[in-house]
Amino acid sequence: MKTQLLLMRHGETASSGYAADDLRQLTPRGKLMQKIMAQRLEEMQLIPVKIYSSSLIRAVESAEIVGEILGIEVEQTPALGLDFNKEVLFDLIEMHFPKSLLFVGHMPTLPQFLNALVGKKVLNAMKQSSLAIVDISLPLEAKASVFLDYIECD
Repeated sequence: MKTQLLLMRHGETASSGYAADDLRQLTPRGKLMQKIMAQRLEEMQLIPVKIYSSSLIRAVESAEIVGEILGIEVEQTPALGLDFNKEVLFDLIEMHFPKSLLFVGHMPTLPQFLNALVGKKVLNAMKQSSLAIVDISLPLEAKASVFLDYIECD
């Protein structure tokens, strides 16, 4: 049995004007990009049962925009932020399997996680408001998952 895991990088943020990196918020363009990506998910019928987000403001804002449009609950997890932990993410996937999830996070950890799932390097980076789609099956082990698509917000 397989399901899709969706990995989304947060929307565009202001690069200056914040005392600390973890306080950066989405720009108006970043918010619009997230709305567009939510609509694309809806059009593609890729509706996750739950959204997990890093606890950094830019990721929370991104996840909440998508969650509001799709009517999906958002939960924060440090495992997608500064305390990135792929084992916690594996546990979340297994807990919800075979239902689809959306993880909203950051560079460089999202493409690194994707590469670990598929057992090879498929992405070096992810642009802001981009989405990677992975076909996953249990047990989660390298090479058991298949990279399906990468979508950028134009």
